[in-house]
Amino acid sequence: MDILEKTLVFGNDFMTTTNPARLVAFKFEIYRSEQGFYHRIYKEVGMSGANLGQLFKVWAFEEQKCWEKQTSTTTLDEYVQYCQDIYKRNNV
Repeated sequence: MDILEKTLVFGNDFMTTTNPARLVAFKFEIYRSEQGFYHRIYKEVGMSGANLGQLFKVWAFEEQKCWEKQTSTTTLDEYVQYCQDIYKRNNV
């Protein structure tokens, strides 16, 4: 069974974004499996309201990938850095 290790959210801070067109939030979920780490990327596509004034974010699945260069000694921190680099590279 795969285990969710960490969730990262990027792109929803107007003050720090370099490209205002990328204000749409992206979520990276990092999982650990028997073969190593992999991640799933989701894009925020809206909000959904519910009773009693509750508000829920709606996320759309984008892709699932793994880092081809990871080894059996790759740490969670290294994989987090890899995901951060993906986001930065695609959103400059």
